Amino acid sequence: MFSLMGTSQYAAEKLAAMFDQLRFDEELIEIMYQAAKEKTEIDTGNNENILLTLNKELGLVTEKESRLTDGFASGSVRDDLYQTKMAELNNRRVELERLLNQLNKKAKSAVSTLERTKEVFLEAN
Repeated sequence: MFSLMGTSQYAAEKLAAMFDQLRFDEELIEIMYQAAKEKTEIDTGNNENILLTLNKELGLVTEKESRLTDGFASGSVRDDLYQTKMAELNNRRVELERLLNQLNKKAKSAVSTLERTKEVFLEAN
């Protein structure tokens, strides 16, 4: 009867032997890489559209802040309304900036992950 430790070691040895026999066709690796790269480029295009939209909205927030400040400075906007609206705009600005940062990190990560994955498969051969 196998002990738990012996079974675990046996399974690990079997897996190691299987991985030693595993080979990847370099042409297939390249085809899969190109397909993934095309998908990444499509995703990047979609992300660029989202980035444009978020940046446009961020510009609108800045414009609204400016008009609100002008209205407050001229005395046509009450202090309580100014404080409330400015807090809302600030919250929206923070959210938009968070989304922009998140999207930029995601885009950078996707490309570098794809390249590293291809290298792992090529080196495994």
